[in-house]
Amino acid sequence: MAANTAALKAADYGKDVKLVVAKIPVKQLVSSAMFFDKKDTNDVKQGLTYFENANAKRDSDKNFGAALAGDTNIKGYAGDTVTVASLNAALKAQGLDTIYYAAKNDWWGAPGTHLAANDFGGTSGSLFNPAKVKSGDKIYVYKLTFTAKANNPDTSIGNTLDVNKPLFDKDGNVTIGDAGVQVALKYDQVSGAPHEITLNDTNMAAKSLAELYGE
Repeated sequence: MAANTAALKAADYGKDVKLVVAKIPVKQLVSSAMFFDKKDTNDVKQGLTYFENANAKRDSDKNFGAALAGDTNIKGYAGDTVTVASLNAALKAQGLDTIYYAAKNDWWGAPGTHLAANDFGGTSGSLFNPAKVKSGDKIYVYKLTFTAKANNPDTSIGNTLDVNKPLFDKDGNVTIGDAGVQVALKYDQVSGAPHEITLNDTNMAAKSLAELYGE
């Protein structure tokens, strides 16, 4: 700081000098996150924009990404090292190690459009908005899991044009910079996913996609 430099230059031998100590700002490794079903699409523009975490909370990718970015497991000072284990701890803490989403049956008898926020939030105890999703509709519920690994593009520095640069080096480390980076997380479908479900008055009353999936 300029004030400290001036004080040191003006100091006399044997005299006290007062210096100003500035607090080092904490930095975020991650600025934002994108979430993908690795099996569902190879198009990086088709990320998951609304889904449910392991704690049965449904929210947007933006809000889940912000929660992940703010997790203390992956925050520190510029120059600090974050490990793969730390990111996995952050994902678990935010309920993002396992997620669920649903899609409508609208592509020639196959799952197509992902259900969005306005498809949920039903009244009278229904998981779904009855104006958008009705009894008798067929939907597909997906369960996905994610574990970060060293030097693996499934955890990458991401944008909509290139999501193939691994976030972690071969030793499973990454350095926190002055500015956080956007990351892309590519999830694996669990064996047996998706579950094809024909909705009725009973299963529409499920409290979560996890419950509807059968857990």
